Amino acid sequence: MSFTYRYPRPMVTVDMLMLRFREGKIELLLIQRDRPPYQGKWALPGGFIDMEETLQQSAERELREETGLENVPLYQLSSFGDPGRDPRGRTITILFGGFLPPPFPTVTAGDDARRAKWFLLDRLPDLAFDHSHVINTALQELKEHLFCRLWIFQFLPERFSAYDLKVLCEVWFGAKIQHEILLNEALKSAIIKRISNTTFYRIVMNKDFGKIHFTGF
Repeated sequence: MSFTYRYPRPMVTVDMLMLRFREGKIELLLIQRDRPPYQGKWALPGGFIDMEETLQQSAERELREETGLENVPLYQLSSFGDPGRDPRGRTITILFGGFLPPPFPTVTAGDDARRAKWFLLDRLPDLAFDHSHVINTALQELKEHLFCRLWIFQFLPERFSAYDLKVLCEVWFGAKIQHEILLNEALKSAIIKRISNTTFYRIVMNKDFGKIHFTGF
């Protein structure tokens, strides 16, 4: 396959916004860059696409190479392409999101990542490129997906209580969201199931969350 044509060609990358909910706090996974530019700076996991890959395949590969994480559902969230965002030249990045429920797997840095580490979302270090802007923009957009597409359930363990969901909702949305609405919608969508004679629920469907949507916002 030939990729030669007469128009200027920007570079294309994928970046991953990996989040988890641990001990009542939201955490974000970052890698410390081991190569220029921004060598030693923290950044979102990510890298350049390979020419024969889909964007999804590129995201899965980069996540695996830089953090050791595999088999995590990734969802395409947004794209960022302002001129000047990368000192190497015009670069467009496609942002994917992923959510890790407990028990949490170990992350292991690899490829051009010196370290991989979870940070509290409200205590992030100085970041490379425009990743602070990417994160802040994506988080605002993500809240609607967490609610209307029920993605928020992906932060919970397989077995959870209504109180667990209530605490999670308060952290993400504040007091304005009633967690009972989400419980009812998740039960109707068959992604959770009530455990008989208890106040606990069980995740029964952890894929195709991206196809779910209701207008409860």
